[in-house]
This record gives sequence, structure tokens and C-alpha cells, in this order.
Amino acid sequence: MTWSVWQVSPFITSIFFILGVFTLYQVIYDGLKTLLHARNIKIDDDLLNSWLGVIYMLIFIFSMQATLVGTPISWQFMNFQLIALIFCAYFLNIHVRWYYLIPLMLIYMIFNGSIIYWESWCHGLTLMIFYLTLNYFRRHQKMIIHLCIIFW
Repeated sequence: MTWSVWQVSPFITSIFFILGVFTLYQVIYDGLKTLLHARNIKIDDDLLNSWLGVIYMLIFIFSMQATLVGTPISWQFMNFQLIALIFCAYFLNIHVRWYYLIPLMLIYMIFNGSIIYWESWCHGLTLMIFYLTLNYFRRHQKMIIHLCIIFW
């Protein structure tokens, strides 16, 4: 859509979009963390980061897709969903077990009206594997860096 309407590459649009998504998340997270600490509410910052990140991404993805369901351009926003996965997996370091992703994927496909299409199943499986791979690399980052140094 960005290419045909505004003559801007979708890749460039995605970069600025993720910067906005990340900045908005950081502002919300810092404000909530400051508010909770000011009221002496004991909560682990990593736990707050994880829960807020999951809720933020779910609201973000479902609200964006809600405006596009049933339109011929709904598939064009898949790159933003990939960005949301990268955001959750790498930047927020959120660990979601693989068996929780299956019901989320089914709910999203029902919501989007694409559960009967084989392409949606392939796309959902690809996103799930991509998220799990990024999450694995994030958790084992030091080991991977050491292996790269050794083989270099």
C-alpha cells in the first residue's frame, strides 16, 4: 500500500513504524514502572516488561487488523506483524511457550476470517517458528557470540 499510494518503500515505512511502536512502548513502560515504584508496589521489572509487552502487542495487532478485516489489502500489513514478533522476541525478551502460540494463532485466524485458507496456516506456522527461533537466539546470545568468535 505504501508503495502504490505514497511511492515510499514498505521497508522504509516499516523501519519508521517500528521506531514509533518501540518508542510508544518505552514511554508506557517507563511511566507505569515509575508509577508502581512511587506507590511502593513491589513488582519485578522483567515481569512487568513481559506482561505489558504481550498485552501491548496483542492490542496493537488486533486493533490494526480490525480496521482491515474483509478488505482486499488486509494481507499487506503482514510485515507489521513480523515486526511485532521481532519486538516481543528480541527487544522485550518475552518467553512464551510454543503451546500457547497455537491457540493465539487460531484465535487470530478466526478473527481475521482466514482459518480456511492453507496460506494462513503456513504463514502462522512460519511466524511461530520465527518467534521461537528469535527467542532461542536471544536466550543463548552469549553462547552464540562465543561460537562466532571461536570460528572466526
